[in-house]
Amino acid sequence: MRPVKVAGRRPRALLAVLGVLTFVFLTPHLPFSLPNAARKPQGRSYYEAVANASRPLDAGVIHVPLPHLDEPRIREAGFAPFWISSAWLDPRPLIVEAAPEVTIFGVGPREMVEALEGGMKGDETPLWCYILVKQPGVADATRLVSRAYFSVMPDVHIETSTFASVKVTCSLITPIGEVVPSDVAEVFVTLITQSKSNLLSPHRLLDAFKRVQPLPRVDPVQHARGIGSAAVCLQPMTGDIYAPSMRDYVSYYRALGFTDFYAYLLDPGPEALVILRELAQEPGFHPVRWTIPNEWNEKRQPYHVNPNSWAIPELAVLTNNEEDAHSSGTKAAVTLRDYGQNIHQHDCHFRAILDGNRWVAPVDWDEYVVLRPPSGHWPPPSRGHPKSSVGDWAATFDLRATQGLLPSALVLNSAFVCILCQPRNTFPAPDPRLSSLDLRNPTPAIPSIFVSAVRHTWLAPTERSKMILDPWAWSLVDFHKPKQSYAYYALARAEAWGIGKTGVEVRDAYTAFMRLQTSLVGLIPEPNLSQRTNVTNYGTGAMFHVRADQFGRIGRAVAAWAEVVDLTHGDRYRDQRGSDLLSQVRVSEELWSQYSGVKLQSPMVEDWSVLEVMSGALGDMIAERRVSPLGRGSGKRRIVGLQLD
Repeated sequence: MRPVKVAGRRPRALLAVLGVLTFVFLTPHLPFSLPNAARKPQGRSYYEAVANASRPLDAGVIHVPLPHLDEPRIREAGFAPFWISSAWLDPRPLIVEAAPEVTIFGVGPREMVEALEGGMKGDETPLWCYILVKQPGVADATRLVSRAYFSVMPDVHIETSTFASVKVTCSLITPIGEVVPSDVAEVFVTLITQSKSNLLSPHRLLDAFKRVQPLPRVDPVQHARGIGSAAVCLQPMTGDIYAPSMRDYVSYYRALGFTDFYAYLLDPGPEALVILRELAQEPGFHPVRWTIPNEWNEKRQPYHVNPNSWAIPELAVLTNNEEDAHSSGTKAAVTLRDYGQNIHQHDCHFRAILDGNRWVAPVDWDEYVVLRPPSGHWPPPSRGHPKSSVGDWAATFDLRATQGLLPSALVLNSAFVCILCQPRNTFPAPDPRLSSLDLRNPTPAIPSIFVSAVRHTWLAPTERSKMILDPWAWSLVDFHKPKQSYAYYALARAEAWGIGKTGVEVRDAYTAFMRLQTSLVGLIPEPNLSQRTNVTNYGTGAMFHVRADQFGRIGRAVAAWAEVVDLTHGDRYRDQRGSDLLSQVRVSEELWSQYSGVKLQSPMVEDWSVLEVMSGALGDMIAERRVSPLGRGSGKRRIVGLQLD
């Protein structure tokens, strides 16, 4: 039985209708195609109505509700209410089926995850995928119903949340093994139950489809070399807390070779919006609207700035009805962990793939990775590709641990930085352009990460760690570590849906897959980034966490313990007055070392690794400001007393 097209034919006989409906509704465990006789709507008009109601990808992440799932048995099973956040046509090779599949990221009740983790298999849920495929030049659209395969997205805080995130995959293979062509088609997807009303009254579903974004296919040979650009995925932003450092942050990561920045925006404040408008005009900076449905929000609050007034280039404006369905709120009030960070992170990985990125760093606005090449100074030795410095660094990693393959994820140990702690020593910067700067004291000219040389000892691996990963190699990731490799997902899916279903030899398919897959993970041990104490032939890296709540939690704790000036109303590096205040209240080495001995299980240490490894980047950033003396960013900062050799 071929997948049928949505044409305008009428049923030829009542018996045909009854026969088809008997087959469809009395075989609940098999995927099924929608036969002509089971539906009434016309092809072109129905497709056009769905297309007009579906938002494109560049509109941001607008979570589409599926009210047609609101049936007693679906709610009782924990699968309603449900929202589709984004949908992608994933071309990665599968071990069982040599065809792309639709990947959905969605949100449902916590009970849904509890059911899946309690023994329900991913293909045993009460929901099905309903797919609409429109080929170019063809008037009608193909409709297909296939089994939905659910995967739980990792969330260690699930017990405190009302809603949870899942990944759903939908096959484009018909029950008799035919592939529905999709390479150049427009594809739309929703989820349905086997209720007759969903199939016989599909007008109920018009607003419930999500437009599916196709992803490019990958060149396995080029991919295995790790050649390609890198992207930064930034969590949904609220307020102005990051405004003073946003420009420096982007400049820092660009100096590391990251070319694309996906900045998810929930409720930015007025000062942050000034910076975002400037950044959005630069190549590679992608603002993405992130929304919170009212149903997720226990205590709605007004936006800092009405979204219709954000005026950020390339950011779509929602309709009044769409805005009314969404709201802002605190993390405590929004009942999906961290505003849905799990969904945004996976959505961002696919956006990065869409734009051709080979590497992704899912980090926050107050987290700085340091990638140390064997020489001790950035950049690493080039392999000839102008946009592949992150891949060049990964190639310097000790590949003996990964049997010669590039790691598919490099987990970076994390340490908290103490902004208020005065370094004891003056570190001579390797870059001569910095020779006139006092790098022990803050000024508006120097980003905070370069003059904050006191940190806590490294946290345990995967505890608040972050990673640089290959988005092609992973099916699911956690906030701080990779979770499920694509290979594991493909094997689990093969087991659930039947190995050898399409006649492909498992061994041959697995060999083909491994040509794409790199090694699973490279866990970097506790790093010592200083070249003076750790001369090595291999690259390494770490992540420095500069807490953004005013001067940083550790710094504030040290200052309070040492009875230093109250910093409640301070703001880091906002202007010369702010840096002067910070200089006055910095805690001496005697006090912060005493504090760490009394209050912390392990001491804080002085560490100039960021400046040592990245001094060239700092020199470039300051040279840029010399050309633009007002400073790029808020438009208010003037560099005072800065001399450049």
